[in-house]
Amino acid sequence: MKLCKILVVLFVLSYSVFAKSGLELGVFVPLGFNIGIHYYDKAPSSLNSQQSGIYNKYVTNNTRTSHIGYDADALFQAGYRLELNKEISFSFMGELGYSRDTFNYRLKDSNTESQALKLQNYRYYTFDSLVIGILPKFNYKRFSLGIGVGMKIFLSGTINDSSYNSTLGYTTETIKMIDMKNYKDYFASNIIPYLKLTLDYSVYTSNKFDIVLGAYIDYDFALRYQVKGSKYEGIDTPIENISSVDLGVQVGVKIRPMN
Repeated sequence: MKLCKILVVLFVLSYSVFAKSGLELGVFVPLGFNIGIHYYDKAPSSLNSQQSGIYNKYVTNNTRTSHIGYDADALFQAGYRLELNKEISFSFMGELGYSRDTFNYRLKDSNTESQALKLQNYRYYTFDSLVIGILPKFNYKRFSLGIGVGMKIFLSGTINDSSYNSTLGYTTETIKMIDMKNYKDYFASNIIPYLKLTLDYSVYTSNKFDIVLGAYIDYDFALRYQVKGSKYEGIDTPIENISSVDLGVQVGVKIRPMN
């Protein structure tokens, strides 16, 4: 009899604690800007001092400065929400969606003695990607803190090389299209791993759904340029890497677990 009473008490407690646990769904639209990061691989240790000097000279002359880009996503989230009590819960979410990212950089100005003919050079990347990731969240009252990882698989994009003359006020552009067939002509892979942190607040909440406003920061890990036997003054051309740090806001709707 004592064992039966204990089991009944445990059942009642577990039901009251986890009564709102279950499937959680969400749709989020993040919008923000990013800061492009560009760097080259370090010089190989096998180079002698003269070759290292040539290598470093190339890096110095071709390193780009960061410019502001933007990113916009549409994400669907699904997972399991574990309700510990009325104030604290955990959400173990997966996410799937679409992302558009731009990485923007300024290159070295064209070398000319004439100020009237000097060109400011820029390179802009645009990627349209499929997003796949996981995003565990800690929920406290109306706040949610998430730490997620995943990857963006870019399906198409562009590389835009632009030159601008501030004196004469004209711009030239060359645009290269990227797709699933030719991306290897430019990059070693079409996968951009990412790590992100989100903070959300439910501005409206009910037993069925929440309306959410939030902020996020994420890091898009480097895309490596494809190098196919390219040489610079007798040494292998340094390999370029491009990445970005993204910051922004997001709005969304969360559908709560239903009893």
